[in-house]
Amino acid sequence: MFLFFSFGTVCWLVYVLGIGSWPATVAKAVTLAPALAILVLNLKYDAEQ
Repeated sequence: MFLFFSFGTVCWLVYVLGIGSWPATVAKAVTLAPALAILVLNLKYDAEQ
């Protein structure tokens, strides 16, 4: 589930970078950072079980 959320957030980040909206870029980057951290930790610890 977090994989899809992270992918969608990356797509939005690319879009807002393309249109040059800096407030939206910052908002998406702030959203993406913890989402990717959760995704990486989830993949890491699920693989150990």
